[in-house]
Amino acid sequence: MVPGDTLDIASINTLDSIAILCPYMGGDAVYYARALLAQYADTLFFDDVQLCPIDSSDTTSHDEERAKRANNGTQTDTTSRPITSTNLGIEFAKVYPNPAKQIINLVFSSNTTGSVEFDLIDQLGETVMRELLGSQTFTQFSTGSLSNGLYYWVLKDGGRIIKTGKVAIIK
Repeated sequence: MVPGDTLDIASINTLDSIAILCPYMGGDAVYYARALLAQYADTLFFDDVQLCPIDSSDTTSHDEERAKRANNGTQTDTTSRPITSTNLGIEFAKVYPNPAKQIINLVFSSNTTGSVEFDLIDQLGETVMRELLGSQTFTQFSTGSLSNGLYYWVLKDGGRIIKTGKVAIIK
């Protein structure tokens, strides 16, 4: 793309609907769509582990991702405008490494109200760590006070859940 090019909302939505597919099923078109979107918004992240079902009959991750984007992408305006991460309506969160030893990293992108909270929950359902993030989109947490095991994490904006996941701690 030439600097200054723009995509209309219909084109963005089309590229987005292709980019969220599993690349094993969607082929090269998925990578091309992601590359085009990345020309405009370099903070995009596609978690192929969650987008690609293990069993070919399991399409839950695709349907949930499409439903989430459909609820956020309510714009129907087809005029040309530059693409931004806010008008893409794309949210992601990644906790890594997994399994973790000493530190857990969190990176996320979301349209938030500024009251973002990260909770780490043990197997008994008890919150063992709660961090208020404010406007930070990247942070690290020490696992020094945590025992080995599987933990669930929840990233929230006020009462709205942005993303959930699991992380194993093995020291």
